[in-house]
Amino acid sequence: MEIKQKLISVNFEKGRGGQHPQIIVEHIIGLPGVTAESAYQHFSNPASEVSAHYIIKRTGEIWQCVKDEDTSWGAGSVSYQNGAAIPPTNFIAREHWKKGGRINQIALSIENEGSENEDITETQYKANAELIKELSRKFNIPVDSTHICGHREIKKFKLCPGHLSVGKIISLANAPVAPVAPILNTAKIEVAPFSKPQWLLNLEYRIKIFGGLFGDKTFGAIRSSGWGKLQKETVKAHPFCSFHGGKGTLLNPLQVHHIKPFHLFPLLELIKSNLIVACRFCHLWYCHLGSYHSCNLQAREDAEMLLAKINNRP
Repeated sequence: MEIKQKLISVNFEKGRGGQHPQIIVEHIIGLPGVTAESAYQHFSNPASEVSAHYIIKRTGEIWQCVKDEDTSWGAGSVSYQNGAAIPPTNFIAREHWKKGGRINQIALSIENEGSENEDITETQYKANAELIKELSRKFNIPVDSTHICGHREIKKFKLCPGHLSVGKIISLANAPVAPVAPILNTAKIEVAPFSKPQWLLNLEYRIKIFGGLFGDKTFGAIRSSGWGKLQKETVKAHPFCSFHGGKGTLLNPLQVHHIKPFHLFPLLELIKSNLIVACRFCHLWYCHLGSYHSCNLQAREDAEMLLAKINNRP
């Protein structure tokens, strides 16, 4: 991974005020332009009072605008509504903010070339993953949805980072690197042994523990024995979709979703406050943003907002 140094001379602070990087915040350029060049010019303008540590172009080229050990002005402060501050939904940013800390001082910001109305390129996704892996090694930052977040998880009313999937970046950054088989000679090549995918290991586990496919059919991370009972209790207590208020149907049944994903927060598996009921459609599009590789940590807030709009429609 090659990083091009294009350090700016304004719109940042030397040092981090005694803090160190704890979160990595993803952004999309959007305005005043959608190119890396327009963002760089904006960062270089003292009047803009904004910057980011890195810019990633559509081609995957990475520019560094602010040194890691310095404070960029990318994450900013929180949103306000009717004069009241709205705390970040990101746990680390929220706790730091509650103590009176400045979120910029614990954040590394990555700006992506593009618009809030479109997804970034596959090359950009790969470059983001590689950069995050490097930063996580450098600062001992775990690569999960608590430590890697989108800008709107700090500033609620921001559209940034648009259609960019933070969950996809996390998955790519965590993907194991396939071992390269050694070539012993031109006639024989050693091939790495077959590695069973996680879903198959979990299926075998279910067959072994529950005696077949008539047991608890969970093909993600292995769940505890109490999960099936809790699912039924949750749907019975909330027999409607949290997003549109309708009941489940045969083709669009109600499902129970973990707001903080179980594979990253296993201790929250059976905590009711981490659950939300949604129909199959809303589960995919609102809880997972259209891809089960992603997870919307603001699912409850989004459900309340959408349901309020539906209930108060003219």
